[in-house]
Amino acid sequence: MPLRLRALAVQAFGKVALSRSSFPSSTAGSGASSSLSSSPLSVSLSSSSSAVVGVEQKREGNQQRDGDEFCVVRALSGLLSEDEHPILRIGALAVLSDLIQRQSGIADRSLPRIVAALASHGRATERGTAATEDVQEAEDETTLLAPLRKVAFTCLATLVSEEFVKFKGHAVQGMVYALGDPHPDIREAAEAVFLRVILPRYEAKLPVLFVECLISFNGFYTHPAFAGKAALRALCCRADRERKSRIYRFVLDRVSSLTKHRIQQRLVSSVLAAWIDDQPQLASVPSSSSFVSSSSSVSSSSPSSSLSPSAALSLPVRFEDADGALLSDALRLLACSALRVRVKKSDKSLVVDEESEEGRPGEGKKTTKGKPKAAEGEGSSVVELLDLMVKKLLQTEVVPVLRSLDVLMRANLSPFQEELLTAFCEVLRDYWDELEEMVGEASLAKELRHFAQMRMVDVSCPQRAAVQGVLAFEDCGKPTADSL
Repeated sequence: MPLRLRALAVQAFGKVALSRSSFPSSTAGSGASSSLSSSPLSVSLSSSSSAVVGVEQKREGNQQRDGDEFCVVRALSGLLSEDEHPILRIGALAVLSDLIQRQSGIADRSLPRIVAALASHGRATERGTAATEDVQEAEDETTLLAPLRKVAFTCLATLVSEEFVKFKGHAVQGMVYALGDPHPDIREAAEAVFLRVILPRYEAKLPVLFVECLISFNGFYTHPAFAGKAALRALCCRADRERKSRIYRFVLDRVSSLTKHRIQQRLVSSVLAAWIDDQPQLASVPSSSSFVSSSSSVSSSSPSSSLSPSAALSLPVRFEDADGALLSDALRLLACSALRVRVKKSDKSLVVDEESEEGRPGEGKKTTKGKPKAAEGEGSSVVELLDLMVKKLLQTEVVPVLRSLDVLMRANLSPFQEELLTAFCEVLRDYWDELEEMVGEASLAKELRHFAQMRMVDVSCPQRAAVQGVLAFEDCGKPTADSL
């Protein structure tokens, strides 16, 4: 059948499906009321019998309607296959989105197909034609697949912003995945929705959702932190480092500093701890984060769940594998300056903020080497308390996991050893004068100092970008280890 006729058929099919979903099923049993008599007994019998008949017919009607919905969803889902032409898939996306808005019960079956359309790549071919024809080569990313992804994102953004679907699972992964789309129009639309809808509503949940997306994009679905979560293999972009870098950079640059701190804690407790036997519990995180948020007017409703004790995962041996890509991304995220936090005083209000290389006007004096300077007034004492609390969290929650990983990687001659040492140095950058106290081992502290010195002397800006890989967050003109 020609493509034009098939597209018209999809539109007609959609109108019929939407018209059937617009009207509620007719109530059965209305005809039984005509048999009522004047006798009280006959009234009672006829009313009870009509009620039973009405219930049975209503159940049959519901079953028939559910069967019709299933057939409609299955037919539209078939049109969203990669083998179909993008024009047909665009029509099917619009119909499915309208159906979900009218009948939320079909969201679980339809939403994965809509989200999977965000990952549409490659050359579009019409059924019955050869894939190598020159005509199909002209139907490239710009003319067909980019509009398809844009329609898919528009449908998903509408469903999420209007709360027709819950912001979890596939909806989260799809919205975050669109932040790295190669087409600028789609990427700008995704960024606008993230800033205006997602961030104001769900920032408290972002640490958990960020880790979920991190695991999903690398395709390591057997990770304990991903247990019970919805997996969609179409969104796996393990080898696309540019896309992952764009996503991570955008999210970390827009969230609050307290959220960055919670993401750092979640990366350690939920992702890295799965590779060691003694998995730590973040029992102190909720109380500390609530204490910080009480001073910085940030909500403290971040989840406090952590991994339950279980068998440790085996260390990956290849960067290209799913577990290796996840471990590499987690270590590089810890090493980036966007997740390095410290406490400082700014305009007499207490905030948790990341370090900047030079002070900015109006922000007061900065703390150095992890020890807050003595200051007058009540504000400085609270700042000092918050700084000590951050230091304590690093000592009790972050450093033990990194030390255990260091021992494990040394024993297995892991290729991820250099990335781990880089993350170790960057996490403890503000406490370099207290390195022995922080790591609790003189030999490890000596090695970290030597490693940091070698990086500062031998590693140039292009080499640093190669070391950090997908996470080139810092400016190339900025020294790598200037404060180590």
